[in-house]
Amino acid sequence: MELTVPVSGGEVWADDTGGDKPPVVLLHPGVGDSRVWDPVLPKLTEHHRVIRYDVRGYGRSPKPTVPYSLRDDLATVLDHFELRSVPLVGCSMGGGTAMSLALAARKG
Repeated sequence: MELTVPVSGGEVWADDTGGDKPPVVLLHPGVGDSRVWDPVLPKLTEHHRVIRYDVRGYGRSPKPTVPYSLRDDLATVLDHFELRSVPLVGCSMGGGTAMSLALAARKG
């Protein structure tokens, strides 16, 4: 299901395959958008609920109009889908965002 998730001062496009399988969140690199995951989606969805989104200014998400934080947007997306503990799979920028969130959670 495609939807728009409100984030601080904006919104991001997201896609949720839904269902009751274990969730996984995919985070795209800075050289592309969430479509980079298209080749692996069929296999992943066999065993997982897959959530992916486009960072502001990428793919189907509007360009940012205010300063924002990739980490805060990820936290908001996770809250939107009511995910407290979930595997994050990130490539390049997406991996950095996942690491940033994990380090912030460790400090908190």
